[in-house]
Amino acid sequence: LRPPKAHASGCAPFVLATGERLVLLLLGGGGWKFASTLLEATLRTRAHLLDRNRGCRLAIVTGPHFEGALPPLDDFVRYVSRFEPHLSGWVEQASAVVCMAGYNTLHELSYSGIPTVCVPSPEADDQVERARAFASRFPWVREGQADPAALADRITEALTTPPDSRGRALLERERSSGRGRIAEAVGGVLTRGRSSSTRSAGTAKRSR
Repeated sequence: LRPPKAHASGCAPFVLATGERLVLLLLGGGGWKFASTLLEATLRTRAHLLDRNRGCRLAIVTGPHFEGALPPLDDFVRYVSRFEPHLSGWVEQASAVVCMAGYNTLHELSYSGIPTVCVPSPEADDQVERARAFASRFPWVREGQADPAALADRITEALTTPPDSRGRALLERERSSGRGRIAEAVGGVLTRGRSSSTRSAGTAKRSR
């Protein structure tokens, strides 16, 4: 694991040893009260995860608006930060990611192909439906809950699922399709504008 060059928490970055696997916990901006609930639930998966996956290690990025205390580092919790400027590198090297169901976070993780457990915040009306929709569309995305035992089961499932290259392909396909739709829409607006201008000019001539 290539550690980031800089980080906001002052915690020392780490390198995974042979046989160790990274679980990355992302709490979005950290402003929801549910962020503390999900953090506590994930920390309580420790015994379950280590019993089934001895090499499991946890890295946590809480988000800059998280107001709770950060957990101490130990042999399981290996990295904690409120903000991580090199987050994409951590995501790419994670074996599994746990997150809430914010639009940007879930969208980026879904297209990364990294096995993801999303636990929607009950404080956000849109997250429950979004988590369900993404889980039904992307096989590597699982909907979870903030119960330590159930969450540990979901994380274990994610750890046994390899990254899926279809995520990147789907992203490129949607980007291409999106560019095509934008071009078509702009072309339609321009065409209608020219037609309207032509009709207006014709009307003006007849009125003279």
